Amino acid sequence: MKKILLPLKIIFSLLFLSTAQSVNAQWSLNFSTGQEYNDNPFRSPFPETNLISNYDLNVMNENDFVSFGYLGSYFALNNNPERNFHWHQLSLWKYFENLSLNVSYEQRFDKDYYSFLDYSTIEGNFNYQIPSDDILPQLYSSLSYTKFKELSALDNFTAALGFEINKGFETSTTIITGAKFNYRAYSSDTYVIQPDNYTSDSLIIIGNEKPTPIPQLTSYIRAAQSLTESTGLAVQYSNRSILGEIKSVFLSGDFYLWEESEIFDDPLKYEGNTILAELTQLVDDYTIKVGYYLNKKNYPSQGIYTDYENFSYDLMRSDTQQIFNITLQKNSGFVIGNAELNFSLNYQYINNKSNSSWFNYKSSSFMLNLDLSF
Repeated sequence: MKKILLPLKIIFSLLFLSTAQSVNAQWSLNFSTGQEYNDNPFRSPFPETNLISNYDLNVMNENDFVSFGYLGSYFALNNNPERNFHWHQLSLWKYFENLSLNVSYEQRFDKDYYSFLDYSTIEGNFNYQIPSDDILPQLYSSLSYTKFKELSALDNFTAALGFEINKGFETSTTIITGAKFNYRAYSSDTYVIQPDNYTSDSLIIIGNEKPTPIPQLTSYIRAAQSLTESTGLAVQYSNRSILGEIKSVFLSGDFYLWEESEIFDDPLKYEGNTILAELTQLVDDYTIKVGYYLNKKNYPSQGIYTDYENFSYDLMRSDTQQIFNITLQKNSGFVIGNAELNFSLNYQYINNKSNSSWFNYKSSSFMLNLDLSF
């Protein structure tokens, strides 16, 4: 209970400060829920089905002084209630003519057995729209510090600096291109030498040397084309490159993880490329979006599981991932008094092939999302 009370005290204090400073405050309130059936939510070579529910509350106060927002989420797994957790984020932001500034603080709280996944992150970022008549250029940057409750080997500072250019043409074509430099430095010297053999119940941080900083460069180009008044096609190519040799740590793959990308599949620890194609179709008051994504991933600091018990650094992990996604969404919601109810349906299929045994998996999910806004 104390974990929840502290964020609530901060929330009410900031709400009072924001409204006291401005008579032009505009409030918004949003409740949403997602109900998902997933045949392999833990992305394991030994799949097990689950029903997953998430419940979200979003409160925003936008005003002339400093805008404020709170987002809280609770995740419940029907077949694994010990995995249930809640997550909170507090944000402050300020808009200027061409500049926006944002500061946020988030925390995750798990039940006792999974408390090693608990973390806190504080992050600041800015976005600057460069004045231009023909194109829409912008610069953005962020700096964050993440601390895990028990996995000190993963505590880190992460910085990013990027730019994007958006250009439209009379042919109903839009080209978007950009690049971002990411840099992560670990604040702990902790690492664990991988033993020759260990039981599948072990929780192990794997690393053969002290973690080193990770410099990564990402770039992309996207083209979107209107085919008809109600049909659009977008294609994109993106690339990730790690600049130089790195040493890093990760959690052993035999410990099933879900919704923990920084531990399971940290995007800063792999390089490769992605090709995607998205087709969008408007039908009356509905939008149908179909997407295909092909990801090639190489992990220069992560060895492989030669089988489900033995780990080796003789080869580095390499994955090929295919994702198919289809979404149906109603464009304008159902009006209920002063509220608006929106919904969407989503199906996703993932096929991940890897030279590391624990990362060969397939997953299918169906999700219904409901969103009530005031």
